[in-house]
Amino acid sequence: MADVPEGALMQRAAFGLSVICAQVLVQTRGRVVGSRICVLAGSGGNGGDALWAASLLAARGCSVRIVKLGDRIHAEGMAAALRAGGRVVASVPDDCDLILDGIVGIGGTGPLRDVAARAVVQAKDSGALMVSVDIPSGVDADSGIARPGAVVADVTVTFGALKLGVVANPGYAGHVEFVDIGLNQSMPSGWVMQAGDVAGFVGGPDLIDYKYSRGVAGIAAGSQDYRGAGLLCVLGARHADIGMVQVLDRRDGVAPLVVDHCPDVVISGADPSDQTRVSAWACGPGFAGGPEDESAVSAILRTDVPVVLDAGALTVAAHSRSVQALIADRWARGAFTVVTPHEGEFARLADSVGAAHIGDVGRLAAARDLATRLSCAVLFKGPGSIITSPTGELWIDMEGTEALGTAGSGDVLAGILAAVLAGAWVRDERDDLLMAVVAGVWLHGCAGRLAPSPATAVDIAGCVGDAVQAARLAAS
Repeated sequence: MADVPEGALMQRAAFGLSVICAQVLVQTRGRVVGSRICVLAGSGGNGGDALWAASLLAARGCSVRIVKLGDRIHAEGMAAALRAGGRVVASVPDDCDLILDGIVGIGGTGPLRDVAARAVVQAKDSGALMVSVDIPSGVDADSGIARPGAVVADVTVTFGALKLGVVANPGYAGHVEFVDIGLNQSMPSGWVMQAGDVAGFVGGPDLIDYKYSRGVAGIAAGSQDYRGAGLLCVLGARHADIGMVQVLDRRDGVAPLVVDHCPDVVISGADPSDQTRVSAWACGPGFAGGPEDESAVSAILRTDVPVVLDAGALTVAAHSRSVQALIADRWARGAFTVVTPHEGEFARLADSVGAAHIGDVGRLAAARDLATRLSCAVLFKGPGSIITSPTGELWIDMEGTEALGTAGSGDVLAGILAAVLAGAWVRDERDDLLMAVVAGVWLHGCAGRLAPSPATAVDIAGCVGDAVQAARLAAS
């Protein structure tokens, strides 16, 4: 801020905000002129951003009304909005087209105060589109924790850098738009993978490649009661740039079912330690959590290749100290393990190792704590999936959508992860295995976007190859 003229960053932010608001109005109303804007203006910079943006929208033909929600309203922004024809009102009108949430920003702490909380309720009741400035008011910028009365935005326009709290809690942020205002960034707190980054993990075979050199994904999934999980896991792996898929035959009827649908898949009932061609394992989709499952999980954890523990394998890990010891031993000897819990599975794993609870510290801190205590990478699935490791590196997924919330989608993801990890392993990219997980999560999200709506897990699996091609095209 010392390197640019005073107010320049706010002007850049306000201009970008006004452009995006105009785009939203065109998309939803078909025009900007005549649209009705309400500004929820709190103290500080976010209120100033909103007021300056409102003045620019007024110049484009919008009517602007302002609800003052602080004692120190940004003077220059307020003056600009009033000069452009805006007027101050006591409460949120019920005929708004778009509401700008400029109540509090990244420095906000605690729940919204009474007057602000009432305005947020009025805004919600109005049915207008809510556009939050930088971060939804009431959402912590570092943790994503939503405090009582927090704004639920349709669109969040964030400036300078993506905020952890925005991408980690998309249920409050809605669609996220980024405006570059020219900040020089040094060491980020976390990363978001994009299509071009994924291509390095699914670049396709070279002329000298053959099936084993491209990687073999081992799948230990399904059971007599949940045979479909094994098939879905295999379907996820087959098109994720892999040389071969091999299924662990546990004599439960899953392996023959898989081969009936996928004749290119190989079956082996040998001990996983003896299956030396396998370069990564996915273990647990469709497991019921019984003693035979614990035996399979333990056998796979004794291998040296990357391992994905999902679903029933997580139930085993939550109840077995010996399995937890095997996971910790793998980390100590440099073997890579990733667990993939959804929220319920996460809570069970956290309880079993004494990790922090989500409700106490938020999803980001809880994921990092579980990774440290369990001594493995953690993929915490859900809106804004979080990928982290005991070293503290943090990635947040922005590609996934609500289309992934369907039965069997996680089984498909486990297969994709095994395939991408297998490829990275045989290419000797062993320092990039966490990024390989992130790439797999991106492919899963992209496949969900490409699948027909409403999508089933089979639809998502069928679009994995298209997602691989999308990543390659983005990098070309």
